[in-house]
Amino acid sequence: MTQGLSKKRIYGNVIFCVAVFSAMLVFFAVLHPIPIMDEDDVIYTVLVRKAIPVPGSWNPSRMMPEVLTSLCGNLAALATAFGLGRFIDCQVAVYGFVLSIFITVYVWAFFQLLEKRFSCSRFQAVCLSILFLMLHFLIFRTEYSRNTFMFHTYDACCVFYYTVPAMLGCTMVMCFMKNPDETPVLNGLHPVKESLLLLVLYFEVFSNLFGSAILASYAGYRIVQNMLHKEKVYSKQNRIWFAILFCWLLAAVLEATGGRAAGVREQATEGTLSLPVRIVQAVVLFSKTLWHSNLFFKLLVLAVAIITTLLIVVRRKSNTGTVKPPAFGETAIWGFATSAVVLLLCAAVEPRYTGRPEVFFPISFVVFLLLIQGMIIILYHYPACVRILPV
Repeated sequence: MTQGLSKKRIYGNVIFCVAVFSAMLVFFAVLHPIPIMDEDDVIYTVLVRKAIPVPGSWNPSRMMPEVLTSLCGNLAALATAFGLGRFIDCQVAVYGFVLSIFITVYVWAFFQLLEKRFSCSRFQAVCLSILFLMLHFLIFRTEYSRNTFMFHTYDACCVFYYTVPAMLGCTMVMCFMKNPDETPVLNGLHPVKESLLLLVLYFEVFSNLFGSAILASYAGYRIVQNMLHKEKVYSKQNRIWFAILFCWLLAAVLEATGGRAAGVREQATEGTLSLPVRIVQAVVLFSKTLWHSNLFFKLLVLAVAIITTLLIVVRRKSNTGTVKPPAFGETAIWGFATSAVVLLLCAAVEPRYTGRPEVFFPISFVVFLLLIQGMIIILYHYPACVRILPV
């Protein structure tokens, strides 16, 4: 019986992942293909990048975007050689395929987080995961002609430079959140699993400072948390977190040596705005961007925030006893740190970046995560509300 249930569960997981992947593939390959617009889209498709940071180059530490883009370009060329279509058509298909894979893994990590960390039932996890995915398309849907969403990018290059690193960073954080009492330890007992973890972390840290900021913030949070629990600063519990934080800071230093950073410094010296003024400007522009988000989304966030706050303050009891907010505090802490880092980067590079959804993707992810956690608290107290989840 247990084996039968296990197989049924596996089949359900596969069906869920296939459904998400199929929907995203149709969307990004047919309905909303990723545009190939400027010379960067062509250059990075054919340019083969070394899989190591290159100090002094145009993008010294943005390794994963350029490696992945050239890989997709080679796959598109291979498809063209087999007569599957024109090169540009094969590019669009490959880009849509790769982005759909990343989105599927991203949503699957969220699904696993709901089941294992927040103890949601299979039905609740499926409904909330679908809602989580839909929020990415809803947040900036303000009018019929406006087609901006969290996976939206201006061109193909931005898919790999901003969207993919941000999704991968959020996915890694969710994987770490799933088992908060466990810390990844490299002891050689599972060489394949440990090698894969190091490979993913390596490419994520050396990808994009905006996207990997969430991983660095979470690593810093875990270091402080372990120290508050009287763990030694350089204990086994902190080694991997220190390594992530150090590599992220190293990536920031390396990026400062590149040609793109030099161009940014030249623009900054030509301007008259100081860094504090640019920070204020970035925060103001970011606030305006959120203010002009979808009205239904803002009402949903407000309603869940009010109800959740009342439930926490009043400390009402459900059928299973007093319910504590699941990971609410920790998400708010490292989420605030992530927001601060992203906005600071925007201020240093270009305050107008706060108007681009793919740049502050990690901040929106934190908002979505807090929103879903609030809905879980409501479901704990009022189980009958689960019936309206499909709506």
